Amino acid sequence: MSLAWGVEHRQAALELRSRLRAIVAVCTLLLSALPALAAPDAGSPQAAPRERRIALVIGNDDYAYVGKLRNAVADAKAMGAALRERGFDVAYRENVARHDFYRAVADFIDQLSTDTVGVFYYSGHGVQIDGENYLIPTDLKAEQSSDVDLDGIRLADILDRMGAKGAKFKLAIIDACRSNPFKSTTRAIGAARGLARTTSARGVMVVYAAGENQEAIDNLGDDDHDPNGLFTREFLKAMAVPGVKVQDVVFETAAKVSEKAASVRHEQTPAIYVEAVGTFYFTEPDVPPRVAAAAPGATAAQSPSAPSAALPAATSPAGPGPTVATPAPASAPGPAAEHARDTPPPAPKPHRLAMTRALPGALVYVHGDVPDLAGRAYLAAQGNVAEAFVRPPGGNRGIASAIYRADGDLYFCDATETRIYRVHSGRVETAYQHNAFVRHLGVDGGGRLYFSSSIDLHGDGMIFQLEAGKAIPVLSVRAADVGGAWSGTFAFDQRGALWLSTGSASPSGLYRVDNGRPVPVYIADDRRIMGFAFLADGSIAFADNAHSVYLLTLPGRVSKLFESPYPGRLVDVQAARRAPG
Repeated sequence: MSLAWGVEHRQAALELRSRLRAIVAVCTLLLSALPALAAPDAGSPQAAPRERRIALVIGNDDYAYVGKLRNAVADAKAMGAALRERGFDVAYRENVARHDFYRAVADFIDQLSTDTVGVFYYSGHGVQIDGENYLIPTDLKAEQSSDVDLDGIRLADILDRMGAKGAKFKLAIIDACRSNPFKSTTRAIGAARGLARTTSARGVMVVYAAGENQEAIDNLGDDDHDPNGLFTREFLKAMAVPGVKVQDVVFETAAKVSEKAASVRHEQTPAIYVEAVGTFYFTEPDVPPRVAAAAPGATAAQSPSAPSAALPAATSPAGPGPTVATPAPASAPGPAAEHARDTPPPAPKPHRLAMTRALPGALVYVHGDVPDLAGRAYLAAQGNVAEAFVRPPGGNRGIASAIYRADGDLYFCDATETRIYRVHSGRVETAYQHNAFVRHLGVDGGGRLYFSSSIDLHGDGMIFQLEAGKAIPVLSVRAADVGGAWSGTFAFDQRGALWLSTGSASPSGLYRVDNGRPVPVYIADDRRIMGFAFLADGSIAFADNAHSVYLLTLPGRVSKLFESPYPGRLVDVQAARRAPG
């Protein structure tokens, strides 16, 4: 082999290696660009969902033997169209007779599988008989209750069959809580109105347009020309917001329906029964969430990439109270910051309070139902009061309960949400997400954080201790044991005993929990006892659901402590263990 041939061969090899490197570099560049090429552009309505989506939507207006409805088919059409826009394969049926109803349900359930999100929506007549809920096909003719039992569509059967199928998420939406279609028959069939409380099939989230024995309304008066009923129109609005989980869509809908129904003097609070695990988005997130700006007077918000502090663990075992069986709570997700305000308002000047006595420490109190304003918590100390925190805009903006812990951080909740929030270094974080409404917060003498939760606003509920990111059940509360209604309000006295107040119910009262049972201690006929707090001298400060904080000295001496200068109903007051510094 000649030297010249060897040099020539080496040069050719180097040239070939160089070309191969260039080819590899180009391929790598193309491969790295594929995700961007596959992603939707900025103008697309939403990212493609990651799961298979199916829905059965039924609307019944045109009944043969009972009164016809006005909005049911229009509601079903609007819901079907909205679900299609969000990637659902929708089976739409209207004015369905009994045989076709059963066939449509069977076809829908057969399609449920482990990679599926399934939604069943029904709008039409429904009736409850002996605690069972029935959906009414258009050809049902009933002269007695047994006719409905034989030929009606038993809702529990649908839910049980849905529950038996594995799926990523299963949701049933029942807009059938209207007046009883059979009430004018010779024999009374079923309850006068609404549907009964249900136990959701395991793995299914069930939403009723109205609560137990409530009637869903189609409009808000003669000037309301919306083609859709109140519940469906609010659900459609909530599900259209990008990046909102299905649980929050449902809770936001319930809050809006209750608020707007009350504006026309009607009681309608959608009932929500949760046995589902996991979640999904009707409308996928289109942008990453922004970090909240600082609350007034706080430091600037942290970077979105900064790790948030975990909820401090309890330092000792749970306080008094029996442990009861309960469905396993949802595990706490990663912290999520609220959207930032565009222009933070200037820090407010403090007001001088005309207090009837000096406070041994500081109080934090909350005004609820403030029209056109974000939720606000106020700090009262040494005769002065000022805003302690204003909730940033975006999503729900209310505050139902707020408390400072010994670390100086503010924790708050809104009774129409499932989250507990923490304000830390000017940033609003999700400290914990539960599987039902979080109604109220409290802290015992050891600094441990507790919360109450319930499905219905004035129904049965549970008090939990939050320890290391897990909800530990402490006490099951039956509304019947506290005067028939419970708003979730509770507090601990200096000895560690747990107390409850009935909240906005009338008459309102305070109950001490002895051996797991509430015992009445004080009943007030002339005012409401909302959130309350034990002061160092043993007296009790409580919010009156109006504009004042009162002082109760047991057994029954009541005096006004101060009147708040701010708008909205005063719904909570708590002892501030440490004012923000």
